[in-house]
Amino acid sequence: KVDTADRDALVYEKFNLGFSSVIGVSAEHGRNIDILENEIAVRLSERVTTGDHAATREADIRIAILGKPNTGKSTLLNALLNENRSIVSEVPGTTRDVIEGHFIYKEMNFTILDTAGIRKKKKVSEAVEYYSVNRAIKTIDDSDIVVLLVDAQEGFTEQDKKIANLIDRKGRGFILCLNKWDLTPDVSNQLAAMRDRIEFIFPYASSLPILPLSALNKEGIEKLLDTSIRIHKELFRRVDTGELNRALGEWVSQYHLPDKTRIKIRYMTQVGVHPVQFVIFTNSKSGFPDSYLSFLRNRIREQFGFHHVPIQIEVRTTARQTP
Repeated sequence: KVDTADRDALVYEKFNLGFSSVIGVSAEHGRNIDILENEIAVRLSERVTTGDHAATREADIRIAILGKPNTGKSTLLNALLNENRSIVSEVPGTTRDVIEGHFIYKEMNFTILDTAGIRKKKKVSEAVEYYSVNRAIKTIDDSDIVVLLVDAQEGFTEQDKKIANLIDRKGRGFILCLNKWDLTPDVSNQLAAMRDRIEFIFPYASSLPILPLSALNKEGIEKLLDTSIRIHKELFRRVDTGELNRALGEWVSQYHLPDKTRIKIRYMTQVGVHPVQFVIFTNSKSGFPDSYLSFLRNRIREQFGFHHVPIQIEVRTTARQTP
């Protein structure tokens, strides 16, 4: 019988009693019934994905190595596997297809996918190169984490930015590796300067692990694997609905939506992992400020430990009423 917004306070009182999920509804007027339906759907999907398949998926880490030609992808694969599984050459474009390797590190099963370099499509003339581009893009879908390999001598380019945007849109874990770091002069000052340049080109890099390494000398490999394990845990992290909405109440009181929007936030729930997805319910999604979505992403990231993975938030309305 939470018929009006004035009675929403009753809902938050129940959170304080320790209930993990409380939804205020009005059966007579249909208020927030769509939120209840969504929560039921989320719980059912969780039951479907909590079997052996889900447990196996969380125990395996699939990493795709992407980057422009001749950035050292095959060398990195060989360093990770400690064996020669792909041809390593100074000639750009030697490795045409996806090379897959497996190993165990700290009791975690790793699968590494190495692809041919992604070139700008307008420069692709050979059919095999066109295939390589599309195969590399599809490899992102098959991975948990993408390692974007950049030549430290060349730096982060516009083409790298396009690949990075694609990884971010697909919600994959993302590590940016600066390869051939052993050839970089004055390394003590270069990393901070290079991070600044990368963040200028690609703003999302502020939450991105940027790791220097030398695949040829096998330097930085252990840190790359440890970072991958941390990111993989974040990809499968779930936030309790009650805890999330208690935090949401605090965030909304700290940073109000502009009065002119007349938007009222009702409720938030996590609807997916890998990619990490949340849905926020409001009275209207028209004109919902992008800046406020960024604010919510940052709060979720800081409070619930999603430090290095993309966070997707969908805005839905709770406007349905029954006659």
